[in-house]
Amino acid sequence: MSDTSLQEFWIFDSWFEHDEIGRNVTLDAGNRSVLVNGKRHSSLFEQPVVATVAQNVRRKAHGDVLLLYHRGSRVVLISARIRSALEAINATGFELLPAVVRLGEARGFVEVPYSQLLINGWGGVAPTESGVVKVEHERLGLWRYSDPTDCSKIVDPNQYDGSDFFRVWPMPGSIFVTSRIKRLFEEMQVKNCRFESLEKRFGLPKLTLPGMAPAPLSLYLRPDRAKDVGGQFGIDWFDC
Repeated sequence: MSDTSLQEFWIFDSWFEHDEIGRNVTLDAGNRSVLVNGKRHSSLFEQPVVATVAQNVRRKAHGDVLLLYHRGSRVVLISARIRSALEAINATGFELLPAVVRLGEARGFVEVPYSQLLINGWGGVAPTESGVVKVEHERLGLWRYSDPTDCSKIVDPNQYDGSDFFRVWPMPGSIFVTSRIKRLFEEMQVKNCRFESLEKRFGLPKLTLPGMAPAPLSLYLRPDRAKDVGGQFGIDWFDC
């Protein structure tokens, strides 16, 4: 639990269009799975991530931070410089796993060690005061939720664990961060990521189908963490 009354939160994202990055940056997720309830479940949480950056987008896509999509969730890779800076301020809400970025060169690829920033901080379930409520049960078994009407109420201080990096249900695909993370990245002049206000991310009218229908929580958190959080808050945590 943490007092959010004096805090401001942001959404951590990439400057680049995801379809462009998706075409030119590939993520090696082969044979990466975890056994839960006797079934195999796709996961990026068990082995080092390998990302290959094509030469034609190296200057844009490669830098201190590389954000990629994997099955609706953002995979965050950070350089040694960012890792050291986060450790220096004792940032919370994540764990670090080994990762490799293969940079395209004229004569092949150069491998650079990175770290995967695996988010495990928790901001709770958006309360009904935010305007987020269950709307309907879709045919695939997922719940659809209404869009928020008051973005300042999305993070409930009675549920938020105080982490610098965290996720909120039912928008777990978005990475929430505190103002001190935004300030740190700005001071370091990290260019290839951005910070959106909650109002800009969730409060503007959508061009697509309104509402939110998130996938099971285990696509966004480690299965053990997803099971723990899902059990506490009554969230579908595993795609059985």
